[in-house]
Amino acid sequence: MPQIPYKTALVTGAYSGIGLSVVKALTEQGITVYALARRADRLNSLAKQTGAIPMVLDICDTDELYQQLTGLDVDILVSNAGLGVGSTPLHKASREEVTTAMNTNLLAAMHLINIIAPGMVARSKGHIIHLGSIAGLYPLFSSVYGASKGGIHMMCQNLRLELKATPIRCTEICPGRVETEFFEKHTKPLRWFRKL
Repeated sequence: MPQIPYKTALVTGAYSGIGLSVVKALTEQGITVYALARRADRLNSLAKQTGAIPMVLDICDTDELYQQLTGLDVDILVSNAGLGVGSTPLHKASREEVTTAMNTNLLAAMHLINIIAPGMVARSKGHIIHLGSIAGLYPLFSSVYGASKGGIHMMCQNLRLELKATPIRCTEICPGRVETEFFEKHTKPLRWFRKL
């Protein structure tokens, strides 16, 4: 079977860490990349470096997400945006930590599929890639973060079944520790774990 060429991509969490590396790799392959994240200054810098098209957007703003992305035809969706909020033990976590972790790490990813996948199915071309985590597969340190990434894992498992009659591919990547800005910022709260 001949390989279908992909020409466009949407990458969330695009200006740092894994997202930044993905944007660079895709643009180097000649793919038009929509780079989505919250900070305009960093996105504009990324656009100058790579030629990616910046999209300043908070993925937790569901109304804005649907308004800005509905009708955007992309061949590759890289759902990478995520937060390490939720590292606090669940019985000590604030309401805001729980809500933010689930909205950012899981619900936004589901909304992205709801927006982008119909176009992929209509065109019979597409690849959906989610950045999960080893914390979504094995118990590590956090009920809240683990639940959000565990939700990504089960969503991907079921999405493959839902899309089996189409040529749309679904990939989940579950990194362990990766030396990124995310890792540096969000492992500091885990000092409580090391004391056990």
